[in-house]
Amino acid sequence: MQSNLLVTYNPAHPGKAEREVRALLDDFGAFEFVDSTVQGVFLIHVEGPKNIISKMRKLPADSFENTFKWVPIETWVSSDVKEMSKALKGYNEKIGEDESWKLMLFKRQYDDHSTTELIKLLTEHIERKNVDLKNPEKLVVVEIVGDKAGLSLLDKDEYLDTQKL
Repeated sequence: MQSNLLVTYNPAHPGKAEREVRALLDDFGAFEFVDSTVQGVFLIHVEGPKNIISKMRKLPADSFENTFKWVPIETWVSSDVKEMSKALKGYNEKIGEDESWKLMLFKRQYDDHSTTELIKLLTEHIERKNVDLKNPEKLVVVEIVGDKAGLSLLDKDEYLDTQKL
């Protein structure tokens, strides 16, 4: 089963983080943890991850003591730059001409390119001019975990950073 939700946590407290994730997701139906080889990252399969995150954003901040980011993943591809770029090109049709966007890149166990270099390589394939790094309407999220990259195009309310609640 392919994961469609990535959750980051403090790797010093995996047990507490897992209990928190289980308690929070219990309210939203069935879910399944998928093996993650990276400390500090849970990969989970849930039904309707974007909808779940939108609802979770309304929870009190103290509901999240051990987890940091909750990211729906639309598709997984190879972390090869050509594969990621090919997938990101498809977002041109999904980002409106007047909509603002920004790329959010997180990489773990990946040393092929520096973060700055990788951002340049990936954003050159998104042909929308309206970049807004402070308050974008759309988030292009790239979560690299070793040889795989999870990609998503999200509205602001479909991404949760618990440290900004």
